[in-house]
Amino acid sequence: MENSSNASFRFDFLLIAMAIGSGLDLIYEMIGIVSIYHPNFKVIRKVLKLKDVISLAVIVLLHFFRLSHSGSVCGGDYTSTSSDSTEYLLYRGYFFLILLYSIWFITGAFFIAAIVYMVY
Repeated sequence: MENSSNASFRFDFLLIAMAIGSGLDLIYEMIGIVSIYHPNFKVIRKVLKLKDVISLAVIVLLHFFRLSHSGSVCGGDYTSTSSDSTEYLLYRGYFFLILLYSIWFITGAFFIAAIVYMVY
């Protein structure tokens, strides 16, 4: 029996989770604006901290799904330019890979900026 995984489902799951996180972020910001004028909404803002948990889970799953062997194969890491790419998820794979690179670049830039700020 061959050990296989459905990378298409995993990539779709990540896209849906990212959309849910973005929607919760939008709701959180709208409630933040309303809570300036109505202090009763501050309780709801605490509940919507769920968006932070979802965002962290999406980042962890993004690393796991995209950098696993099945994610690398379906994402196009092993394809050549002459091969037929209809069975691969190239655009989603490149999108997730660029997203990973940008997450690590921004994180590294913040750490370097913090170190430079503390030294000078």
